[in-house]
Parts: sequence; C-alpha cells; structure tokens
Amino acid sequence: MDELSVISDESICGFWGNRVTLKERFDVSTSIGTPRCRDVVWLDKVANEAMSWKQNWCVCIGWFTCVAGILSAMYSYNTTLQLKIMPSNAAIEDGLCSLRNFRKTMLASGYFPGNGHWQLPGNGSSGLNFTPDYCYPKIHTSSPLSQCFAKRRWKRVLTMGDSIGRRHYLALVNVLKDNEYNCRLLRAELDKPKLDVSYYRKKLPRINLKATTRPCYTCGGRFTRCTKDESIVELEHLPLPYLTDEAISLPPEFRTTLDFYFRKYLREDTPDLIIFGPPFNHEISAPVSVTKHRLRYLIKVFERMIPTSTDFVWLPSARVFGKNAHVINSKLLTLNHALFDQLKSRFLNSSDKWNGFYDEFALSHPLKSMTVDGVHMKADYYNVLMQHLVSLFCIS
Repeated sequence: MDELSVISDESICGFWGNRVTLKERFDVSTSIGTPRCRDVVWLDKVANEAMSWKQNWCVCIGWFTCVAGILSAMYSYNTTLQLKIMPSNAAIEDGLCSLRNFRKTMLASGYFPGNGHWQLPGNGSSGLNFTPDYCYPKIHTSSPLSQCFAKRRWKRVLTMGDSIGRRHYLALVNVLKDNEYNCRLLRAELDKPKLDVSYYRKKLPRINLKATTRPCYTCGGRFTRCTKDESIVELEHLPLPYLTDEAISLPPEFRTTLDFYFRKYLREDTPDLIIFGPPFNHEISAPVSVTKHRLRYLIKVFERMIPTSTDFVWLPSARVFGKNAHVINSKLLTLNHALFDQLKSRFLNSSDKWNGFYDEFALSHPLKSMTVDGVHMKADYYNVLMQHLVSLFCIS
C-alpha cells in the first residue's frame, strides 16, 4: 500500500484541522487501484474537480491541493475505500474509546480528535464505520444503554441547532432503537420557513408567541419518547439556526429564542444532556470576527442558563461540498478553531460537564460520496457519530 505524505503548516490549521501536526501520513486504498502523489505540499484550497485515474502522478502548485483532488476522484466512484490517518502520539493506557481517553487525546493534540479511518460498506463490512486511531473498539465493554442512561441520570436529552442538528437528533433516536428501545414521535413542527407555533402551544397552550421566518425548512422541533422496560428517555430537538436567534419570543419577558427555551419552555423539565452544534453554516455571510463575538456571547448565555449538573456536548461543524466550498470551508474551519479555543479549558477539565466531540470537519472530508446536497450527509453518517457519542459516555 502506498503512502501519501502531506506537509501542513500551523498557520493554515493543518489538513485535518489539527494545528499541532506538522506532518501527517495517509494510507489510502481502493478496490480499483492506489493513486500516488509525489512531493505534495498542501496549502489551503480544496480542489473539487475529479481527477482522471490515468493521472497516477501529479504535481501540486500554488494553492491547489492534489490530495483533495485524488480523494474527490476516489469518492466519485461507488467503491469500498479506507482512509487512515496514521496514529497520533497520544499515550492511551487501556485502549478504550472512553471519555477519559478521548479527553487525553484532545489534550495531546490540542484540538478536537479527528484521526482514524472510515470503512465503507462492502468487502466484509456490513455498514459504514469509523474507527478512531487512539483506541480499539474491539475491546469495548459498553454498559447496556438503559443502564448507562440510568447511571448518568439522562431522562431528558435535548439537541439544538439547524437542520444538521436535527439530523443528529434523528440519529440519536436511531441509536436507542438499535438498543431495543421503542420510540414514538409525539410532536413535530411542520417543515416550513415560518415557525410552527402550534408545536410549542401543545405544551404551553396559553402562551402568545411571537414568531418569524427562519433560514431552514427542516430544522423544526421534534419530540420523541423512547421506552425499554423501566427506562424512559425523552428526546427533543429545538431549532436554533443563528447564534443570536430571535425567531421565537414571548414579549416582554422572553425576547430571544434561548430566553424562551430555557426560562419558559424548558423551565419545568431541564435537559440532562444537551448536544449542540453551532449553526456556523448560517453565519457564513457575516465577518468571522462578528461570528466569533456572537459565539462568545452565546457561551456566556449558556453558562448563565444551563445548570452545572447538565452534560453538554459541543459538535464542531462538518465541511461542505460543491461550488465555492473552499471559501465556506475556510470560514467553517476558522470558526471550529474559535469554538475549541473559547472552550478548551472546560473541554480538558475532567470534572467539567462540558465536552467536545470528534472533529466533524476532518471526519466528513473523505465522504463526499455520502453528501445529499453538499451540506447534509446521508443518515448513516450521523448514526455512526451518535453511536460514538453514546459510547464515549457508556464505556466501562
């Protein structure tokens, strides 16, 4: 198997969003051949054009990246492919994919962990799977999900964000179903730009909500109850398409979306676990400095509203594909780093309830074939991520 050596510079945050890695080595194999590239220097721009398989050797000049072109070409075919980033130097004692070892890896790399390899269905693999490089999934001894949720006192789980956030919610429901839970959708907003106030009035019938349009059709609220024996888990997704969202309010006291959610709508049943991916895709038109300021303000709002006993997982943004993707991805990568920089002291504190997650920008890069519309991925991608999220907390 040939190796592709990639030299990345700290000033551009690295090929996989890992600032501290100056050299990364890749193993790439497919069922239709192994492309090779000599003297590749990766700078910043992603080349989206598919390259011919006849071009087995290439030279990368200026701001174009040969590596991304090769990977793009590989994923334009329906083939089984593995991409593996060689293991990091993080010292893991027991090899478990646990939250403790995840945090150790994050400390060693100085960023959201993103090294590992994907296995697409085929050639002995029954489905999509991701294996981190810092642990060994085969030696997992996961507690039964119902026992894990009971131990962590997770009865109410909340996801927030845009349409991508709702896909994480749907994937989490799928994880519970796969673990023999019976899940019923009890409420759901209509998929339309204007907020469906009837969803909230079913819980609070006497409120006089003020609602406006929002930039996403499929980010609306959904409420599901999952049961297994004595275990009952309620999962809800609430839309938050902007960092400073005001699409729903209840004047004069609750003037922003988050004010309404946490001071009124969720006041009597505070979530035990919150999973949130900042909706950076909807902030792209704003200058990066403005978005960083909004993010900093949002964090302060969460710190004020969310109890310290609540587990909170922050999800970095995945990359996008298609026309002008390199411009958007450059901003997304910068904002992901801003997210880590602003919260790293909490992510790395073992006694803190706030946690980071896998670097979705890195993980999504080799999966162009799984994109639905350039922004959203197929359901299997989110299912795998939520399986890993639950495993982090349930490994014993």
